[in-house]
Amino acid sequence: MITQEEKQSKINELSNLIAQYDNGERENLNAEEYSNWVKIVDMLRHSDIDENIYEDFLIYPTHYKVIDNVIFYNENWAKEEEDAENLRIAKLHMTKYDFFKHILQPNGITYPMLLQVLQTSEEMSAAWDLCQYVYRGDETLNRFIFSQIPNLTPAELTAIFEQYGVTND
Repeated sequence: MITQEEKQSKINELSNLIAQYDNGERENLNAEEYSNWVKIVDMLRHSDIDENIYEDFLIYPTHYKVIDNVIFYNENWAKEEEDAENLRIAKLHMTKYDFFKHILQPNGITYPMLLQVLQTSEEMSAAWDLCQYVYRGDETLNRFIFSQIPNLTPAELTAIFEQYGVTND
């Protein structure tokens, strides 16, 4: 196992970098690097780690998890990250007006056309009328979007939600 002194040294080093960034003294840092520092500090503070995996853990902290206060390699890390990303995408949302303005209208779907669909599809009408926000993960709305705008890819739709959607900041 890595000694407490070695762990504390790395915790101090990363804590200083985190504090510099938080105080605006450090720029040009990507969000993933920052979140990795936070994850490493948190895991090292509360867990033991074997010296055989220590260096890899410092490079790829998201590939590890804590079990009974010991850091272990997580063989399912890729699937867990994919699931987390899919959940993040499904939760992206925007107002109905922004949905109309940034997705439907630019793709030739007018308001009268939308109303026509809502009048003829009970499922679509319920999905529209009973919501305040349109969620990226709503399967009813996804079927509608991709049937009406076949050249729009899922990645493009996600990018529109990320750009014009509601943020929880």
